[in-house]
Amino acid sequence: MIRTLLISSAYLLVWSLFYHFGQLEWLIQGFPQCCGYWIESNQILILFLIMLLAIVNIPVISPFPHVRIKLNVVGCIVPLLLSCGLYWYCPPLRHLLLLPVVVAALAGLLCSKLTNQGVFMNIEPLIIITGVSTIISILWTGHSGYLPWAPQIAFISAFMGSLLGGDIVRIPLAWIQKRENAVVTINIGGAGAADALFVAGLSAGVLTHFGVLLWKII
Repeated sequence: MIRTLLISSAYLLVWSLFYHFGQLEWLIQGFPQCCGYWIESNQILILFLIMLLAIVNIPVISPFPHVRIKLNVVGCIVPLLLSCGLYWYCPPLRHLLLLPVVVAALAGLLCSKLTNQGVFMNIEPLIIITGVSTIISILWTGHSGYLPWAPQIAFISAFMGSLLGGDIVRIPLAWIQKRENAVVTINIGGAGAADALFVAGLSAGVLTHFGVLLWKII
């Protein structure tokens, strides 16, 4: 718990610096302006709340016996809400997301593995998912005329790809592969702000943001 809190705090510091220098504007520009104003004036409060919520895991009902499922507030629920908000307030994303999400989900499935402690994904798979989401988002939107929306698509596809391919698909597999009387706990987003789901999404969005700027220059 303490380790999760410390690592999440470090990651939040990094992302707050990105926000301070205007590299995360793409994450909030799809929401109503009042949300942006509130975030701008309450940054310290938001960081403090997210740091505390990083250790909160909410148990949910599992459809499979011997498989326990928990959702971390910061590592799973927060990026899920951000993704839903971007989807709702940015109509162009709705017909552009399918391909990037499917590709990222396949990458997440291939790059993650199931252990007795749950789903495991180290730094190399995280880089692969982030890179795949970044490249396909830039190419897909660049040739479709929606290049300004590439960071949002990269964020959603990297997060949803990791969530679907890395965690959700593993739930029935954990039940199929279970040992007799063994209980497997799948803690989705369990590393808090440092979890692969959240980090992959934010990293893909930031990289794509810079990629869009480079695309325009070229």
